[in-house]
Amino acid sequence: MRNETILNLAVSFLEKIDIVPLEAFVEDGEDEQVLVTLNLENPALLIGFKGKTLASFQLLLALMVKSKLGEGMKILVDVNGYREAQRDRLTKQVEEAIASVKETSTPYHMSPMTPYERRMVHEMVSTAGLTTESEGEGDDRHVVIKSASV
Repeated sequence: MRNETILNLAVSFLEKIDIVPLEAFVEDGEDEQVLVTLNLENPALLIGFKGKTLASFQLLLALMVKSKLGEGMKILVDVNGYREAQRDRLTKQVEEAIASVKETSTPYHMSPMTPYERRMVHEMVSTAGLTTESEGEGDDRHVVIKSASV
């Protein structure tokens, strides 16, 4: 019932802005997260530049769900496999950064990224014996990867 409500909210909102999903479904994910998967004819409309439109839609959907169901929950929206491609790209960048920090002991400043991407970086680095911290404000917020001894 809950997932059906989330799906209906997502699809009806998209239809109001003339985006009709070719396919849409909702499933329970890890850590009590709800995954909303959408396949669109033109995914760029919803993904936007560097995923910013997608992040905004995800936040808006979470607020609509909280208003409708009376409870907040973590919602992750994926459009045409964007999140998996994003994770693959970020994984390669983080692997290169980890190698660099281990070789030089020099902190590595990642590019500015969304809160979702920063969270992924923190998780990936946590198993490498290094430390991370977020620096900067707003659109300039980024992750710094450091040796554990620094």
